[in-house]
Amino acid sequence: MTLNKLKQFRTGTYTILGKAKDALFDLMDAVLVTRSVYSFAEFSVSPVFRRKWSSVYEAIQDGDPPRTELMKLYIKQLSLREQIILAGDHTVWARPDARTLKERTFEHQAHPMSGAKPVTVGQGYSTIAIIPETEGSWALPLLHERITSE
Repeated sequence: MTLNKLKQFRTGTYTILGKAKDALFDLMDAVLVTRSVYSFAEFSVSPVFRRKWSSVYEAIQDGDPPRTELMKLYIKQLSLREQIILAGDHTVWARPDARTLKERTFEHQAHPMSGAKPVTVGQGYSTIAIIPETEGSWALPLLHERITSE
């Protein structure tokens, strides 16, 4: 990717972010350049996060990025010359004791121990990602969302 193409991508992303886009954009940069964190608040001390520490939380609370528009922007960045490999995944966030949590459902969850029940109560999440290489250990998530009871 050329520097000019990267600038266009960043400008396009910033333009469609909507509410709290300055803080969201700084937060995205902090996530990208931070090797490891032990708490969410650590993103606020990243050199690329130019706001007060509370803006990390406000970005998530106030921001509502348009997922469909972002996914379209991501897809535009793909090379049309190579075969695209998509992968889907279902991940369970087990919350058996969170009785007041909205939208808890019965979810299948494989257990490595024999005799353990393969069903838990919690929330399921679905991810669709592009696997850009036949070898390597990374993927580009296009869509990640909670599976509702509907």
